[in-house]
Amino acid sequence: MPSSARCRSHVAPFAIALLALVLSACGGGGKASPSGTARPAAETDISGTYVVVQDSDGTKPKAGATVTLVLDKGTLSVHAVAGGEELTDTGTYTIRDGRMTIEFTEQELSATDQPYSFDGETLEIPLKMFGEGAGSSTWKRTDGQAAAKATPSAAAAATLKSDWGRWDLKKDAGAAATKNFVEAVNDKGKTWTQAVQETAAFAKSLPDVADATVSPNGLNITIRYKDGTGDYVVTERMDLAPAESAAIDASPSERLVSAQPVGAGLPQQVAPLTTAGGCGALPGSPAASPRAPEPGREGLNPAGGFGVSLYSAQSQPKPINSADTPPKRALLVAPAYELAHPLRGHGKVELYDSFKSAVGPSIECMQSDLTGAGYTVDTILGQVESGKAVHTGDQAIDELAKFLTTNKYGVFYVMSHGTNIDHWYSLQSQSWMYMGLLDISRPELKQAVNGRKISPAVNADIVKALVTMTGLTWDGSGDAPFVVGAEFNGSAVVWITPAFFQMMRDQKAVSFDKTMVFLNTCSSAAGSSLKDAFKARAFFGWAIPMYGAFVGRTAETILDATTDKGRSAQGAWWMWRRHEAWQIEQEGKARDDNQKPEQLEASGVGGEEYTPITSQSVILIYRLRHGPSSASSDIAKSLLVVKSCSELFWSVGKKTGLASPACHQLEFGNQLPTNDEVDDAIFEVGGPVTKPFGRWTLAD
Repeated sequence: MPSSARCRSHVAPFAIALLALVLSACGGGGKASPSGTARPAAETDISGTYVVVQDSDGTKPKAGATVTLVLDKGTLSVHAVAGGEELTDTGTYTIRDGRMTIEFTEQELSATDQPYSFDGETLEIPLKMFGEGAGSSTWKRTDGQAAAKATPSAAAAATLKSDWGRWDLKKDAGAAATKNFVEAVNDKGKTWTQAVQETAAFAKSLPDVADATVSPNGLNITIRYKDGTGDYVVTERMDLAPAESAAIDASPSERLVSAQPVGAGLPQQVAPLTTAGGCGALPGSPAASPRAPEPGREGLNPAGGFGVSLYSAQSQPKPINSADTPPKRALLVAPAYELAHPLRGHGKVELYDSFKSAVGPSIECMQSDLTGAGYTVDTILGQVESGKAVHTGDQAIDELAKFLTTNKYGVFYVMSHGTNIDHWYSLQSQSWMYMGLLDISRPELKQAVNGRKISPAVNADIVKALVTMTGLTWDGSGDAPFVVGAEFNGSAVVWITPAFFQMMRDQKAVSFDKTMVFLNTCSSAAGSSLKDAFKARAFFGWAIPMYGAFVGRTAETILDATTDKGRSAQGAWWMWRRHEAWQIEQEGKARDDNQKPEQLEASGVGGEEYTPITSQSVILIYRLRHGPSSASSDIAKSLLVVKSCSELFWSVGKKTGLASPACHQLEFGNQLPTNDEVDDAIFEVGGPVTKPFGRWTLAD
């Protein structure tokens, strides 16, 4: 994406060149500081490799550009890559008594004895990289050593302080079992799944309980009372660390496409996915990288060939069809984004800082992409204001209902915990999303509780109060739009169910038929309950419990790819998948299940699953979008070229070779493009081809 003009005075030559990497400069975007627990530590060893996130004034590298900083026991080097340009610098740094002295030689930038912060993963140095004047820059560690160096840990684990006084533990088996689960993990040292099994047995022993069954993923319990009602224990949470989870069949790795030969010279060292810095984005011009033949934004390595004489990631083709363009408004929901809450850590139930401290400024990255594409962005982001949690729990539900009934959205995004559990009366699987802790002192909820200890009957009254607050009607039969239960520390937590979105559609005429819905929550696509409830134009969700940093960057990367003109949601998803396949190949080992790209379910109209795009179609799409050169690309004219090649040669089985070099350079290997592969390419760029899953674009 082209960068905006800079507002600054004289700078050193290196810094002038570095400005080409800047996405925004003159104001805009608040400071993204390191996680709330970051603090300087005297004589801390900060040696490692980092990637810049942004300056304190909000200035960030543009999509595809990287600035890498290597610190090594007092010496430093910086390497900037953008498009076909690479810049380097060296310097020195010292740490003493929690303060930093640092100097970049060529940039002529320095700071002496200034505060810095480091939490093991995020480093804030007392210099701006893209401008002059007072300020700082934030960097993310990328060498995989964050956990060992953390001081304190990046997630800021704290001992869980529990208070179960609000619950009637003799009547509420869900709360009593949740308390038992926490004690089994924290006091008895049981593993997570062992504790779930032990807790299910405990629940069965309670006098009012008829049965308690563990969910297929081993993380949740469905309780059925003897009176015919039910309850739940939900321990499923998004992982803060890479770990194994329930396996599903893996699809074969996508084939790489490059005009460069794929040989033994490929580098084996790549930045781990789990700590990659900056905002997630596919590289614009990977040919300039020593990691070639890395596939870029186009799903291939554009190092010449494929009918494109001069490729520029910054040049955008003119769309030929904007009929599928959604309302240019987005709603981003993260009810625990900047709130400490109890969740699954490294073997214990502990209190952790927030989603943002675990995954980085993911929401801010997405906001930047959306506003750059001309979208109005609404948010529901849990945080603390004046010492009180806001935009979470009941308040988040209230705000969600108001936003959905007031506005039409082209993008609806949720980042939170999620779960998939069998409903107590139907035994049908449902996926829920975590909305945060309830404020029981809120007048409507206080009236529902009416001085009683929380029990299943009180929970039912709380749900009814929440339904009334959102303007919906529910007679108590069928699926409830909300589930109230006990959080790990004894707080009251609320989950939102598929029934809420079905009710919003049925009772409030809310429509998602032009919306891309991305539910970045665990198990949001385990079964089809949420997908069926939304009936969205495009839908993304996860099959199993996932690792937070991975899913955060996934959503950032796919959304960023949709900011390209003539790029559909299906195309953005598959370009990401191709890059992930390359990354896994470079890592040289299988990933844990909670970091596998095939866990992301992607579908379109009517719930029709998106289909993979073959390497041959990727080449044709590249030619359609950027031929004969990016600067002069014309999709309509390129369509005529591809159709002509298909009609004259490929569809009739005729080889091209010397008969048509222009067509021959569009072929992948020795096989001629099939009619389906040609249609897939034409469909992706908005040509006259239809597919059952439809087409959704952000920027057309």
